[in-house]
Amino acid sequence: MNPKQTVKIFLAEGNPTGLRVLELFNWNGRGVIIPRDRIESSVKRDDLATQGVYLLIGESEEGEDMIYIGESENLKDRIRSHNRNKDFWDTAICFFSKDGNLNKAHVKYLEELLIAESLEAGRMKIENGNQPSRTRLSESDEAEVLIFAENIKLILSTVGYTFLKKPTEYESDDKEVFVCNGPDAAAKGFYSSEGMVVLEGSIARKEITESAKDRHLKMRPVLLADGSLVSHNEVSYIFTKNVVFTSPSNAAQNILARNANGWTEWKRESDGKTLDEVYRQT
Repeated sequence: MNPKQTVKIFLAEGNPTGLRVLELFNWNGRGVIIPRDRIESSVKRDDLATQGVYLLIGESEEGEDMIYIGESENLKDRIRSHNRNKDFWDTAICFFSKDGNLNKAHVKYLEELLIAESLEAGRMKIENGNQPSRTRLSESDEAEVLIFAENIKLILSTVGYTFLKKPTEYESDDKEVFVCNGPDAAAKGFYSSEGMVVLEGSIARKEITESAKDRHLKMRPVLLADGSLVSHNEVSYIFTKNVVFTSPSNAAQNILARNANGWTEWKRESDGKTLDEVYRQT
C-alpha cells in the first residue's frame, strides 16, 4: 500500500494555467511550474534564485513528447537562458529546497537520478545527450536525495506529468489481470487510472489487417524504435517491458493489429468477463 499524502497546489497568479507552486506535506522541497509565456513573472520570484533541478517539457519537430533535465546554481537565470536558446519546450518545472539544504553535489546527483528514471520509464524522448556519470555522495546524503527524487516523482504524477513514473508504479498489488488473445497474439494487462497497462512478455501480431486504420497503430513505430516491442518470430512481436496505452481499445488494436473494441476484447483471466462487464456495467 502507498501511504496517503497531501499535495498542495498554489495558484501563484490565481490562474490554473499560470505559475503554480507544488508542495508536499512535511517536505522541505518545493516545485514551481512555469509556462513559457510566464517567464517574466517567474523572474520576480526570489525563491527561484537558488540551486536545484529543472525539467523542460515540450515536443520535438516530429511531434514526439520531449523532455530536458538539468541542474543549476541559479534556476531563475538558467530558465531565462533556455528561453533564448532552446526552442522545443513550452513548460519548465523547477524543484529546490525551501531551506537551502541542497548543495551542488546534491543537485548533480538528483539530476542524474531523474535522467535515469526518465530513461527507464521510457515515456518521453530525452533531449539530454549521454547519461551523466554518477556523483559520489555520503551514505546519508544519498538517502536524503533519493527521498527528494521520489517526492518529485510523486508530485509530478499528481499533477499529470507521468514521464518519470513506471507503468506499474503506485498501483496496488491486487490489480485484476485481463487477457487479450487472437491469431498470433496473446497479451496480459491490467486497467489503471492512466489506461491499459500491457505487461512485459505479451505477444502482438505482426501482420496488420485491412480493418486497421493508421491512427489505431500509431504507437507501433514508437514502440519498435525504442525497443519496447521487438520481433519474437516470423508472425509476432513481444513486449520487452510494461507499456501504458491511453485506452483498452488502443492497446487491443496494437496487439491484434486490427480495429478492435478493447472493452470487449480484454477478458478477465479469472472468469472470462469482459472489461466492459467488470468496469462499465452496473
